[in-house]
Parts: sequence; structure tokens; C-alpha cells
Amino acid sequence: MIKDELQRLEESDLVNYSNRGTLKRATKELAEGLSVECHEFASGITFVWSDGVTCEFPSDQPLMAASCTCKATRECRHIVRSILHLKASAEPLSEAEGPWNPGELSDDVLIAAVGGQVFNRAQDALVNGMVAELFHGQRPEATLLTLGRTVRFSLPDKLEYAQCDCSTPRCFHIPLAAMMFRFSEALDYALVTNDRETPLSAEEASPLFNALEDLGLKATHGLGALDSVALDRLSARAQSLRGLGFVRHSELLETLRDLISKFQGQDARFDPMELALCMGEFQLRVDALLADKIPIPRAFVRGLHIEETFGQRRLIGLGCRAHLRTKTIVLESILVDQENGQLQSISQTFDWVIDPETTLSLFNLARRSSWAGRTIASISSGQIVTTHRGRVHEHALGVDQHHLSVYGQSLSWEALPARVRTSRVSQIRARLLNKAPGPLGLNALQENFLVLETDSIRNLEFDARNQVLVFEALDTEGQCIRVEHPYTSLGAESFEQTMNVLGRNAQRVRFIAGLISARSGSLFLQPTGIVWETEENERRLLMPWIEMPQAQDTLESKAKPDSKTNQVESLLRWLGDGILAGTLDPRTQAEFAKTLKGTGLETASRWMESELSLEDWRVVFRLAAILTLYSSSSEA
Repeated sequence: MIKDELQRLEESDLVNYSNRGTLKRATKELAEGLSVECHEFASGITFVWSDGVTCEFPSDQPLMAASCTCKATRECRHIVRSILHLKASAEPLSEAEGPWNPGELSDDVLIAAVGGQVFNRAQDALVNGMVAELFHGQRPEATLLTLGRTVRFSLPDKLEYAQCDCSTPRCFHIPLAAMMFRFSEALDYALVTNDRETPLSAEEASPLFNALEDLGLKATHGLGALDSVALDRLSARAQSLRGLGFVRHSELLETLRDLISKFQGQDARFDPMELALCMGEFQLRVDALLADKIPIPRAFVRGLHIEETFGQRRLIGLGCRAHLRTKTIVLESILVDQENGQLQSISQTFDWVIDPETTLSLFNLARRSSWAGRTIASISSGQIVTTHRGRVHEHALGVDQHHLSVYGQSLSWEALPARVRTSRVSQIRARLLNKAPGPLGLNALQENFLVLETDSIRNLEFDARNQVLVFEALDTEGQCIRVEHPYTSLGAESFEQTMNVLGRNAQRVRFIAGLISARSGSLFLQPTGIVWETEENERRLLMPWIEMPQAQDTLESKAKPDSKTNQVESLLRWLGDGILAGTLDPRTQAEFAKTLKGTGLETASRWMESELSLEDWRVVFRLAAILTLYSSSSEA
């Protein structure tokens, strides 16, 4: 019966149907004492409210098919209010719900729920290869990573209540998500694929071997000396690899080409460490595809083919983070594509010495005009409408190649794609425990970044020993995650302002966007943006790295950089410089060999003690792979 089905819906189902703000407003209106008449028919159930609206729920139809006489163009609060009233007034259901598996639904059940045409489209998508992230339980959830869509199943055996973030009733994503559960034997979380999971044969891997050998031979003469014809051939090889399904390898070659072009153009944004990391990741991904067994789907290693977006796109700013490097400062705006949940970034690189008469601070740098008057601060806190044709390498959006318009945003992060948003710390924990090792995942930003919906924060304090701001964020189920933001002298003013704002508004923090990590069994979140509400219920975005400062006494920084991390970064830059120049400086190599002893990088230390030469480019590339693996794990 439709009445029993509506009664089984939980608060999380209603939030997923609308958003938490709509749920709170509906709850408030219900508490104000509105009267309602409820009428049950064979065709459904109707609620007639005293404020003049009528809501109808047809039998055997999805929740999205419910209608209201109000003028709301999307899911309205009156429908949510009607369900809340029904749950509060009806007798409790005797049967308790438990975990269930959508994969156990037969094809006949799927066809009956969505129709034969939609089911056939789902089967066609499955034949083309699919990778999905699955959360088992009472409310199973599937994120179709290949398509960038998330489906949540609410009631057992009732696909009409399944909801997809594409907002289309009975879409093909729903039966496709149910089919993906058939490939999982896990009880809680799984990364699954129906794609091939066997090692590449020598013949299949030959395009990758050829690419490595070609790069190795060119490196002996210096990649920095490549002419335009050679660079065009590198791009052509990248396109060829993409056509063979080696998407991530193709992106790495394109990134390598861009880095070489920056070097040749004496671009201040060029960093030889990035070139070495690029070569190292390429080698790691080749080795992984040849291995007999790896802990993640091989589609992750090859890279997922996401449909290219043409025309206008809307990107939502999720804050900013800073990278303080040896010679440069990089400010990076984090953005999410409102359509498919793809995370991207726009970064700006600054020299440590910009203007001797200007106080150097992250706050000031973020507000320096760039890209036709746009700044990192405005991009990080706004929404961007851009016209884009072509691919985006890694997760970086090349704004200098696209038309860019920046507007303010409403901070309605409840409407963000489900792929990057969660209200449960338990999902974060499951995802981290099963993430791809090192740099073998989709990309570091997509795997490690998310937006957590919070109820409040607590235990805000400054950890003087570690020079970090720490507090605990509570999710909507009462579970907590530790949030940390480091103190830096360049960000001292913003750091103080962040402490002041959070200290006064701990109960009004609604969302925290940032990078997730796990250390010693505990979860950590490094924030880029924090959404909080004023007493007048106006939302504000707090960006800890670049927040608008007020006149405050600054703290004295006692934090010291990780010497081992600095050694690895310096060694990667040395490798990158050598690959560009075609020769490795032996004196610098001897110094590195001494400093690496006793650091845990024994293999790298042994290789550095021998006379490395680009003539033996295979060893050089594997050294880059080892350092890339370490660099990735230290960042996490």
C-alpha cells in the first residue's frame, strides 16, 4: 500500500528527495499546528491542508510523481510535510527493515519498474563497461563513476522509490545501478566493474612500451630540446593511446607536452618536479596493468572515459587551498561541475618575492587580479559559467583557453551532485579504506575531496604543538570527523579570522568542503570552504586559507617542514631537470645519495649511489615511479 511505503521513508530519504532546508521548513510548519484531511483511495492518497494546498501520491508511482497544487517548480515542502504528518500520525509498522541488495532484483522486476526501452538502454551501457562505487545496507547507494551519476534505493523491492541525482523519473541509471550490485559480494562497500580484470598481454601492452621507449630515448638528448614536430607527435601518440582505452596514460602524455611547452616558453609556473611525477605515474600505471592482481579495478588504472562536455558549463566554487613550495606559492580554486560531479581546479602561481613594498599574504594574493579581472578569491567563492570544447587534462581547467564568467552563488550545497556530497562520516571511512593505492586512482582531487553536510562542530582549539586549528565536525547521524587547518605565517590573518568565526558559530556550520585522509585509524578533513549560517539564516562561505582578515594579533609559527618530504621534492625536481636537459648532475646525485640513507627509501638510495645515466632510462623512470608513490602517500 502507498501509505505503508510512505511511512517507511526515513529522514535521509526526504533529504535526498528535496534537501535539508526544505525538510526543516516542512517540520517547522507542521509544528505550527496546521490541520490536514487525509483521504485514501485505490488510486492513491491525498492530503488537503488548511493553508490551501493539496498533495496527491498516486499508487505504484515513484515519489517524484507526487503532485502539489502550489506553484513550486521542483520538489516542494508540502509533499515533505505530508509524509512527515503521515509518519507522525499513523501506527508504527511492525516489521523492522534490514539490509537488502538491489542486485537480487530480477530482470523482470527491473523491466516492470522502468519499462523495456529504459531497461535495454541500461543493458547497452553495461556492455560498454562500467565502474561503480557501492554502499550496501538498509539504504543501498551506487555511484556510477563512468557516468557521474548516483542512485539511492530507499525501499526494498520498490524501485519506484529509487532516486537518481539526474532528477529524471525512471531513468536508465536506476536499473543500471541495480545490475552493478550483482558484481559485488561485499556486505558494506565495494568498487566493482564488469570490465575485463586480467593482465595485459605483451601485444596489448606494446603501445605503452613503445611510448616509454620513445620517451626514454628522447630523454637521453633532453626533452626540453624537442621541437614543435616532436611535440605534435607526442600529442598524436596521446590520442592513439586514448583510442586504445588508455585514457589516463593519454592524459599524462598531454600533460607532459604542456610541461615541456611551459619550460620552453620560460613560464614561471613550470616546476620540474611535476614533470618527474608525470613520468613516474606513467611507469606505475604500466606496471599495474601488467601485474597479475591489483586491489582496484583496472579501469581505474587505465582511466575512465567521461563523455566530453561541449558548450556551456556551470561550475560551483568549493573554496581554495594553498601549496607553499620551495620557490613558488600556488593558490588553487576547487570547483565542481553541477551536471556530472566532476571536480576541477583553477590555479595561480606566484613567486615568493613579488613586490618588496607589499606585504606578502595569501589573502592579498588571492585578490590580485588575473584572467580579465577575475581573482582566485572570486572564483573560489562563486559560480562559473564557461564555454568549453575539448578535454581537461587531469583536473585542471585551463581558463586562459575558455570564455569565463564569474557570478555569486547561493551556497545551496544541498543541490550539489551526490558524487561529491555526503551526510555520513561512515561513507567517508568506507571510501578511504578502499581507495586506490598511491597515484593509481582516477585523480587525487576526485578521490580525496568531498563536501560533508554537518549538524555542528565542537572542541574548537589551536594545537600549539602542531601549529594547527582543530575541531570535530558532527554529521547528521551524530558521527564525527576531525578537521585540521595548518597555521602558516602567510595565512596568519585568515587563520585568526577562521578561528573567530567558527568560535562564534559552532552550532551553525552546515557544510565543510575539503580533502579527506586517514592517519592511525582516524579520519581527517582539511577544509577549503566552510558554509555557515548567520542568526538571520543567511549563508556565508568561510575560506580558511584566504579568508578576509580583521585586525588581530598573529601567532608565532613554530611549525617545521617535513625534511624527508622536502628531500623527495628536491630529488623529483633534479630528475625533472635532468630529463629536460638530457643529463643528470653527478655532484647533486652524490649529495642525494647521502641524505636518503636511513629515510626508508632504500631502493632509491641504492640507485642514487650508482652512477645514474639517462642512457639507462628504465632505471631513471622507475626511480621517478618510486618517488611518485612516496609523494602521493605523503600528501594523503
